[in-house]
Amino acid sequence: MTKNTAIITWVTYHNFGTFLQAYALQKYLIDLGLKNAILNDSSIIKSNINIKYKFKKFLKRLYDISYRKYERSKRESDILFENFKSIILNVDSNILDISSVNAKYDTFICGSDQIWNPFSLENPNIEFYYASFTRKKKIAYAPSIGVSEVPQMFKEKLKKLTYNFDFLSSREQQGVDILHELTGKEVVRVVDPTLLLNSKQWNILLPKDNACDEKYVLAYFLTPNNVFINTVSEYAHKKGLRLKMFFMHESYYRYNCDLITAGPIEFLHYVRDAEYLFTDSFHGTIFASIFHTQFFTFKRFKQAPRSQNSRVEGLLKMMGVSERLLDEETCSKIYNLKDINFTYIETNLVPFINKSKEYIKKALQ
Repeated sequence: MTKNTAIITWVTYHNFGTFLQAYALQKYLIDLGLKNAILNDSSIIKSNINIKYKFKKFLKRLYDISYRKYERSKRESDILFENFKSIILNVDSNILDISSVNAKYDTFICGSDQIWNPFSLENPNIEFYYASFTRKKKIAYAPSIGVSEVPQMFKEKLKKLTYNFDFLSSREQQGVDILHELTGKEVVRVVDPTLLLNSKQWNILLPKDNACDEKYVLAYFLTPNNVFINTVSEYAHKKGLRLKMFFMHESYYRYNCDLITAGPIEFLHYVRDAEYLFTDSFHGTIFASIFHTQFFTFKRFKQAPRSQNSRVEGLLKMMGVSERLLDEETCSKIYNLKDINFTYIETNLVPFINKSKEYIKKALQ
């Protein structure tokens, strides 16, 4: 079995699921007895903020109290993410000399999250996420294509970047089909890395006490949607519970709820202890299932070529609870749906999880 491994994924974007999937894959590999580091991609992802955007933000700070509140929360959240990155993750930041990186590790594991979204291929730096710099063993673990169809203009490049992988997998069935069609190789469908760890392993990161003293309904929406948030607010009121919501957008300040500033640990803590979670997030749905928190998942995107609804649709189908996925027209169904039987979900997921672990062990031999 290979001993010195490197993970290539996102650890610069401050997103709960992004950081936690990176942690989960690293934790699983280390528990297998391997050395592992995540390559720091901060030099790959470069932010190009133009002057107009900076000026717009300046004006918003002057005249919009909700934006000032949001920015303050975001700064505090960024600190929590960076603390998690420096304390919890083993990250190799010395990647500017790519030849020395290649010499240091014997196996490169690309995944997970949407690191292989074809629309990113317009940026030449993105080839880093395909480990294009090495001829050593390359394993794809659960990279997400993120869309149901690859535009013709990106097919040849995606084929070139994925063809020389020793082992190919994807997180969604659409990704499996796309990669198989492009490369002609066997592609295995595997679970998101966060599902490689059970609730006990996740709870090691968390305080034993409850996230707060009162029972609450929790909202985690990456994209503002007035219909969804009003639905959640009404549901919390009818249940006699306080609504708490992660402060993901400045507009959330105007709702009657408790706004939460969080890093990855705080996110897990609040999801674990909620009575109900309402979310448009793939990883929010996963962690609700891991912690046995009753959840409702909403469609984040309108149907379009760049729509990412397929990943959450596939996840809920895998769990056997496709009826939990709602949209603006069907969100009133929350009052008719029965509580989730988490034993049923676990029974459905176990074969996929076991298959995924077998895939990793075989690839690492």
